[in-house]
Amino acid sequence: DLSAIDVSEQADTLAFPQSVVQYLRGEIGIPPGGFPEPLRTKVLESRGLEPVEGRPGASLKAYNFEDAEEQLKSTYGDRAISPKETLSHALYPDVFIDWKNFQSVYGEVGVLPTHIFLNPMKEGDEI
Repeated sequence: DLSAIDVSEQADTLAFPQSVVQYLRGEIGIPPGGFPEPLRTKVLESRGLEPVEGRPGASLKAYNFEDAEEQLKSTYGDRAISPKETLSHALYPDVFIDWKNFQSVYGEVGVLPTHIFLNPMKEGDEI
């Protein structure tokens, strides 16, 4: 078990998830009161990263939603892509692709009751 002090002291060597590193970099904005220091600096410097300055969206490349939607429909099928999913892909392309791969294996899990999703069924169980 790591304490908050342990995490801060070992921040340059701990294996933080990519989403945490992106958060600390400022890719989704800056939280009220700023980031916890020296945690942020240690995490970024140990990975050779610079913090995002200013509004994160200001540095994004132009994104053609119509072209992206057509490409996604070509890859996943017309019925599988909504405008909301196109936006999800624009914001989080890797997460979106992982989700579509998950869906191709397990189907539409959004209709499952939460307890079934979190505690998988046994062979022979029915909903």
